[in-house]
Amino acid sequence: MKKFIQFCLAAVVLVAFAACENKKEVDPRDAFVGSYTYDAKGSVDFNFGITNYSIPLNNQGTFTISKSGDGNKVVIEGWNDPINATVSGNQLILESNNYETKYGEITLQLSFSYGTATLSDNQLTWETEVSGTGQYSSFAANGNGTVSMIATKK
Repeated sequence: MKKFIQFCLAAVVLVAFAACENKKEVDPRDAFVGSYTYDAKGSVDFNFGITNYSIPLNNQGTFTISKSGDGNKVVIEGWNDPINATVSGNQLILESNNYETKYGEITLQLSFSYGTATLSDNQLTWETEVSGTGQYSSFAANGNGTVSMIATKK
C-alpha cells in the first residue's frame, strides 16, 4: 500500500510539473509583429491669407512592426520617423510624433496625434489628427487635417 501511495504522489508531481512546463507565456505583441501593406488617405488644409492649400497626405507602402524592449512595447517602422506604441489587447496605443517635409515650395512642420489602432483578423486600422505650420516665402499658416490608415498584415 505504501508503494501505491508513493506511486500516486510521484504521478501527481510529474503531471503537475508537466502542466507547468507546457504553460508558455504568450507575448501579446506577437499578434502585431510582422510586415504590413498600408493605404493612407487624408489631407491637411492651410490658409495662407490669399491662397488656401489642401495638401494631400495619401500614401501606399509597407511597414513593419517589431518588439521594442521588454513588456508590451512595439515600434512601427517604414516611413517617416518610427512610431512607438503599447499593446493593449487587440489595440495599439500609438505615441504622437512630428515630421518636417516640403510640399513644392512650402515647408511643413507636421504633428501627428494618432488614434488607437485596432487589429481585427489581419487588418490594422486607425485615424490620425494632423496639425502643423506651413511656411511659403514670407507667409506662414497653421493647418489641420486627418488621415485614415488601413494596413493589412502579410
